[in-house]
Amino acid sequence: MSETTTVNVGTRKSPLAMAQAELVVKALQKNYPAINFEIQGMTTTGDRDQNTALYNFGGKNLWTSQLEDRLRAKELDFVVHCLKDMPTALPDGCVLGAITQREDPRDTLFLESDSGGILWAVGQGALAVECRADDERTLEILRTLEDKQTTLACLAERNVMRTLEGGCSVPIGVETHWVDGKLRLRATVVSVDGTESVETEKSEVISSPEGAEEYGKRVALELVERGAGRILDAINVGRQPPSST
Repeated sequence: MSETTTVNVGTRKSPLAMAQAELVVKALQKNYPAINFEIQGMTTTGDRDQNTALYNFGGKNLWTSQLEDRLRAKELDFVVHCLKDMPTALPDGCVLGAITQREDPRDTLFLESDSGGILWAVGQGALAVECRADDERTLEILRTLEDKQTTLACLAERNVMRTLEGGCSVPIGVETHWVDGKLRLRATVVSVDGTESVETEKSEVISSPEGAEEYGKRVALELVERGAGRILDAINVGRQPPSST
């Protein structure tokens, strides 16, 4: 990729997604003014089906897989996503090139916990930029976007979900804050009807992506010990396949 080439940027075609992609491009152009970043919007399966509950789809890739197909085919150089809409397992050959500084996730309330406070969806408020793992030039460009504290917090949140879900979407709420150099992570698993919930909270010094992911795993396993497995089993039993119409 030369300094004068066009970089193809993928995103969903919704007004919000297009605006978010424009924010990412604007930030990149400050450091790479000679590159032409061309945004290409796409209507995904998730945009077409607004009625089926997410847990019945069995995952979040209905918003991402078609864009990722184009990324892997080298039709796109990177894709801008809302991090909360991304599956925790990415396709082979794809990586998170950057997670941007998080906006206030409380702007979109997920739930209020039994112990007080507001929890939100995993990754809420952050944008993620996905690219090919072997595209070193794009990875170099995207590093200028990364916010370290947001990245570590979101990686921990995502690994809570990854550890619990077994490849499927699960209804969990999280709250992460940096307090005195430590990452405080609170997480809860809630039944679909809201009548049952399990919650835990931990606070640790986290300094690396690997440490953040291990931290998230420990939080998830503690939720399971407290009874989250029973709630998740009930959700999986009740899950229905989406309509083919």
